Amino acid sequence: MHEKFFEAGGTSLSLLTLSRRLSGLGPRKVPLGALFEHTTIEAMARLVEDRTDRDTTHETGYEL
Repeated sequence: MHEKFFEAGGTSLSLLTLSRRLSGLGPRKVPLGALFEHTTIEAMARLVEDRTDRDTTHETGYEL
């Protein structure tokens, strides 16, 4: 979880694939540039969680 994406064997092409898959998980897209900035699995997971939390209400869980 703490190893950097590219040090673990990731490539730019696999990062693009990851970006598309992550975008399908939540209501908002995860920008490719953000994944270059958040390079560990842990940081990428936090990025996805943060985007999901901001886009939903706590009561309904629906997109605002």
